[in-house]
Amino acid sequence: MIGFINLYKEKGVTSFSNINRLSKILGGCKVGHTGTLDPIAEGVLPVCLNEATKLASYLIAEDKEYLAGAVLGFKTDSYDTTGSLVAEGDGRIPSEEEIQKIINNLVGEVELEIPAFSAVNIKGKRAYELARKGLIENAGMRKSIIYDIKLVEYSYPNLTISLKVEKGTYVRSIINKIGEMLGTFGTMNKLLRVRSGFFHVDTALTVEEIGLMYRNRNYDFLIPVNRVLNWSRVIVKDQFVDMVRNGISIKRVNYKYIPDNLTEMVFVTDSKGVVLSIAERSEGEIPFKNIRVFKNENFKI
Repeated sequence: MIGFINLYKEKGVTSFSNINRLSKILGGCKVGHTGTLDPIAEGVLPVCLNEATKLASYLIAEDKEYLAGAVLGFKTDSYDTTGSLVAEGDGRIPSEEEIQKIINNLVGEVELEIPAFSAVNIKGKRAYELARKGLIENAGMRKSIIYDIKLVEYSYPNLTISLKVEKGTYVRSIINKIGEMLGTFGTMNKLLRVRSGFFHVDTALTVEEIGLMYRNRNYDFLIPVNRVLNWSRVIVKDQFVDMVRNGISIKRVNYKYIPDNLTEMVFVTDSKGVVLSIAERSEGEIPFKNIRVFKNENFKI
């Protein structure tokens, strides 16, 4: 099996444990995920199988959509309710108008604190390792883009927001910033990843659902690579297939077929649809430069 799975990660378990269980259910095949969800979070976790794991970076780069819940009035060291209390507000109850104004001002590029309890690398150490020893309060600052953010519901001390953000954005950091701007503090208490690029929560499947389908020989959970990565396909002449498999970027005349409307990234295949490489467009005599080579005859599009 080669392709992607739209996995629903359930609350209270780690992304890693989900991947391990899925690998065992699918007979020990190579499984990788694209972007960890914290144990408190649930929702879409795109998964790559076998050769598709080599394409994970192209899924990680996609924008994300979330539905997040928060409690105002206190702050923890992890910016969510799994952490330890570090500060409390003065009991002031902000109005819905105040919250709406602050949220509106966050759209665009914003600088956010990276939570101390995160996997960010600091001088060869994971931030959470340093945080557990009390050596850091946060893991530095990071600029992120918030494309859209809306107040869904508010009844003090609870609020719910929906948001669309770029990759690598910590939603709990956004909630922490909202709390600080309100002067009341705020802590995330729930998080649902609604979308990650192509993958949407409405079609996500749990490990148990995938396991049942697999045992019944129903493989509809497997999403073809070219359905997710909507790249052009170019076809190599038979006598040049081995050259591409060996990592050589070949000349234009050595291609059997090149479509008119090309995407920036392409699948390079043989005449039977076997993927030889993924490549990026280039100028001149060599139209595509190989980025990654594949040697699995079962990887077809």
